[in-house]
Amino acid sequence: MGVKYTVAIKDIHAHIFKVVLTLNNHNSLGWVLSSLCRIPGSYLIRDFAKNIISIKTKIHNLKIPIKKLDKNHWIAYPCENVLSIEYEIYAFDLSVRSAYLDNERAFLMAVVCFYCL
Repeated sequence: MGVKYTVAIKDIHAHIFKVVLTLNNHNSLGWVLSSLCRIPGSYLIRDFAKNIISIKTKIHNLKIPIKKLDKNHWIAYPCENVLSIEYEIYAFDLSVRSAYLDNERAFLMAVVCFYCL
């Protein structure tokens, strides 16, 4: 499976990271994207998906549907080509459990931005 994540700063003053997940393999059933609810060393259930501002999918700049299944799962519909899933993360939490972005520093916990398939 060809999976690639790209992280960029979208807007420092609004505290927003942009993440692009690129999938190079065909999946006739569609892709289920999952936000984790736990971090290593902590047993609390967390709601990292609450910081997702927007999410969209496209193939060669053509938008395809993505549907939210529940609090932390989305499904991208089946496709034949390279699929890009773009999402924006609000990052203004100074704890070590999440993400933070301002004009002096940037911090991003992997479980917050790298969603599972």
